[in-house]
Amino acid sequence: MIFYSFSRSQALLIAALVLLAGLVTLGAGRSNSQADPQPYFHRVSPVVLSEDSSYQVERRYSGEVSARQHADMGFEQGGKLAEIFVDQGESVAEGDVLAVLDTELLRIERRELDAQLAETRANLKLSEASLRRQRSLRESGFTSEQRLDELDAQRAAQVASIARLDASVAAVASRIRKSTLRAPFDGVVTRRFADQGTVLNVGTAVLRLQQRGAMEAHIGVPVNMLPALQPGEFSRIDIAGETLNAEVLALGADVHVLTRTVMVRFRLPDATRAVNGDLAYLTLSETVNKRGFWVPAAAVTDGVRGLWAVYSLVEEPAAEGDGALETIYRLESRDVQIVHASRDRVFIHGAIRDGESLVAAGLHRLVPGQRVVLTGMGDSVALDRL
Repeated sequence: MIFYSFSRSQALLIAALVLLAGLVTLGAGRSNSQADPQPYFHRVSPVVLSEDSSYQVERRYSGEVSARQHADMGFEQGGKLAEIFVDQGESVAEGDVLAVLDTELLRIERRELDAQLAETRANLKLSEASLRRQRSLRESGFTSEQRLDELDAQRAAQVASIARLDASVAAVASRIRKSTLRAPFDGVVTRRFADQGTVLNVGTAVLRLQQRGAMEAHIGVPVNMLPALQPGEFSRIDIAGETLNAEVLALGADVHVLTRTVMVRFRLPDATRAVNGDLAYLTLSETVNKRGFWVPAAAVTDGVRGLWAVYSLVEEPAAEGDGALETIYRLESRDVQIVHASRDRVFIHGAIRDGESLVAAGLHRLVPGQRVVLTGMGDSVALDRL
């Protein structure tokens, strides 16, 4: 018999190891005595297909915001710009003076015409006096009919000269009035093209004036969408992130050569905070007659040969030994085609039928032929909330 001697620390270590081995053996025995756990099945959210005979597509058409009136203001005659009273960004009222031309030469011409008119009137007065005297002498036989005819013609010519000079004076007065540029409507000065002292030609623009008040939107729409727009009705228009209800004013009568659209005018609400030239977007709904199904976008995955696929839930009886307490479904891949896609759902048709159940999301974690169970009713997908 061989005897070994151990130190105190070695004896304690050996005892601890023996105790640990006993605990492990005891735990293994208890585990073997328990029943096998239930197998794990992936949980999925279902969506039930409901066939539709058509779907709605939202179309967006772009245009621009425009003031009801805007004009490049200029003078009807040339001349030197004497003074300009407004600048870019200033508001004006109808009839306000915007700018004036130098009228020195016109006033000199007016004084010259006034002098000629006074001279002609004096000559006319003399002619009428001479005519009266000659007529009195004719009664005594001291004058001839020829002299009377000459004086009568001279008087008529002077009357005509006075009428011509009156017209010339009126023309100069009109040119003087038109040397003052006035606002034709209430508005805002958006551009200034000339400065004081500039010599202007006839029709040269000095200021650009935009009418103040309600704005309009001009948007091109395809001919086939015109029946959805009628004068007096309201449509949805988006401007700078703000959605507005705009009234249809008028539909154009011709198709644009480049865009192949018809211009439609809309009256924007008075409180619209839009600037001339802003982009405006018209949204219209179009009905497309085609049968198919709406499903969540997450229910569709890549297929083969350029198609898309969905996973159908096919109920199957539980196999012996599964130990599952819930209905088990097997996944089958079905080829489909996407007809239309919106932000979070798609309209599809293909190897699917009305009332069939599909996996609503999480297809990247699944494979065809896999067995799954459904989530609770509270986790199912409702398309009417998409």
